[in-house]
Amino acid sequence: MFKRIFLIVDAGIEVRIVSMYATLISKSSKASFFLVPYTNNKGVLENIDFIKKMAKEEGIDAEILEIKDDILYGLNKIIRDKDLDLIITPLKRQENGLFFIGSFSQRLMKYALSSVMGIRIVKARPLKQHKKLLVPISDKDYNIKERLFLIEILSKSLNLSVSVLRCIKNPKGRFGKEEMQKTFLETKNYYSPFINQLKEKGIDTDLRIRECEHATDGILDETMASNYDLLFVKAKPQNTLKEFLIGNEVEDILRRTPSNLLFWRSRE
Repeated sequence: MFKRIFLIVDAGIEVRIVSMYATLISKSSKASFFLVPYTNNKGVLENIDFIKKMAKEEGIDAEILEIKDDILYGLNKIIRDKDLDLIITPLKRQENGLFFIGSFSQRLMKYALSSVMGIRIVKARPLKQHKKLLVPISDKDYNIKERLFLIEILSKSLNLSVSVLRCIKNPKGRFGKEEMQKTFLETKNYYSPFINQLKEKGIDTDLRIRECEHATDGILDETMASNYDLLFVKAKPQNTLKEFLIGNEVEDILRRTPSNLLFWRSRE
């Protein structure tokens, strides 16, 4: 699906873990792999050397793409009117203590012409140790081809079981037992086309429903309770295009996630 993968390379050990996901996606997509230095300091150069060596071991020729001045502007000039591309960027704690608000990653999510995946590393361990992937979905645009493609890459490459999560809220209060059973059946029927597509691809998939006041809390509670290794969240336009004065869903989930998190915004 992707023709080119652009990895933003910053300093820090977590960037090397991020590069493992980027390499996996590049290899599975048979996409060209470009390393974009965020700066030219020693830590970045060391990470580039590490990533190039790792990619070569996977049979991938990683090419360095140096962009002077504004990286986002430079990438958009390259991406414009081209085939589907993906920019991958680490989501790191900034000097102000925030992960997302005011960061370069947020600018990418807002303005990049391609799809973007930000990766937050909580557990620095080999990807092959992952066992379970959680995919929260909503009523809108849940059946995106790009999401199905990425889930298939991750699950098959890492032998992951996949759980699809729907958080629900009863405006009249908590659901009774019969209401919950009815809601589960309705939700199962509604999302069956999406889940069946995954199962048809040979992916072990189940549906989880959690009653919750706020979706962010429900996602994090489910991730913690069932000990998921990887969380795959689709960015909503309001979360990438707005900065709230009181709190921010993206910032909250990045700060509190107990597992590695893939935060993805589709170009579709």
